[in-house]
Amino acid sequence: KSSSNDHQGTEKVIKPKNIIFGPKTNQIDLYGSILPSVQHVLNGKNSTVFAFGAKGSGRKYTILGKTSGPELQSGLGLAPRVAQELFRKINASKRSPLVKYKLALSILSVTNKVYVDMIHPNNKNLRAVETGEGDVAVPDLSLKYLNSPEEVIPIIKRAFYPRKKKGKQKAVPGHLVVTYTLERWNRVNPNSPAATSVRDDDKAPQRNALGGDTPARSIGSGNAPWRCNKSYIRFVNLLDMSTYWEATSDKK
Repeated sequence: KSSSNDHQGTEKVIKPKNIIFGPKTNQIDLYGSILPSVQHVLNGKNSTVFAFGAKGSGRKYTILGKTSGPELQSGLGLAPRVAQELFRKINASKRSPLVKYKLALSILSVTNKVYVDMIHPNNKNLRAVETGEGDVAVPDLSLKYLNSPEEVIPIIKRAFYPRKKKGKQKAVPGHLVVTYTLERWNRVNPNSPAATSVRDDDKAPQRNALGGDTPARSIGSGNAPWRCNKSYIRFVNLLDMSTYWEATSDKK
């Protein structure tokens, strides 16, 4: 299941899409079904993809896919493929002096209303807050800025299958939310009214999707200010409804 939304003032537009895939569906065809959601992110909109099912149904494989081997590219899951597509856009933007992109990754585990940062697992018991736009943010969740799509697989693999002290892997209980935050930086004419607004924005922190407040910052060279717009695509590894209800409901 995938959905996307865009914000026009206070109006929120949600377009859900439900598709059922058989057991013989390959990763390439599966990725093709969410390409519109990837394009939404590139257009500045937010998207969420849910991998729903009981234990052993292939939710993690859908998101992560193969992590090594001779047929790695054909077996890649949704998250690595989306990273490749977003980096193609980032690399193409390097030819423009007016637009720059940066991509960040965050991974959140949710179990019985306990929120854990899976990039830095010692960062536990995080707080979740509702935003004014009807979304949920975890202010202290870390963001890992990526330099290449090859960084994605080992980071997500460690989050999905953390190691015990003796070196054995164990599956993470609960729900996992993998989020790519795409930052689009546009250079603003320093003499335009928009430039004054940018300088005012620099005095306040900016909120990342499912992440914390980070100071507004400049990139590139030159004295012209930059305006940052953010969009995200999330992959939610969702358990069956009974455990989902247990994770999201208040205990008596």
